[in-house]
Amino acid sequence: MISLTNNNESWSSLIEAVLEKVRNGISQGTWHYKYGLETNDEISQSYYYGEAINGSYSVNFGFDLCAFSLYYYYIIVKNDEEVLINIAANPPSNVDSLKALLNEYWIALKDSCEQAKALLALDIVNQLPN
Repeated sequence: MISLTNNNESWSSLIEAVLEKVRNGISQGTWHYKYGLETNDEISQSYYYGEAINGSYSVNFGFDLCAFSLYYYYIIVKNDEEVLINIAANPPSNVDSLKALLNEYWIALKDSCEQAKALLALDIVNQLPN
């Protein structure tokens, strides 16, 4: 079980697991296809996803074809509560920046118990080392 309050090492391990799954999913073509997500718009319903699990957390991630743009996002699920972390306004330029930004959201979630929402552009994933 990953602690919500004081286990930053487990959170770092989770981020690492997600990043590794992202790399493997894209390079090895292990994406699954799911249709019918969130809206009635056919374009925005096209959704590819992968999943990484660490302890009590399940992290689903994917990209959504919406408004002719390709976006990337992380969904963190804890005890059946879904939180969408959205980071597209200021996409990080490298993996370390991405980790730092995810950690900031993690701290905010721990402190406020509110849902953080945003989108991360897919070019971040393209910058990840192979």
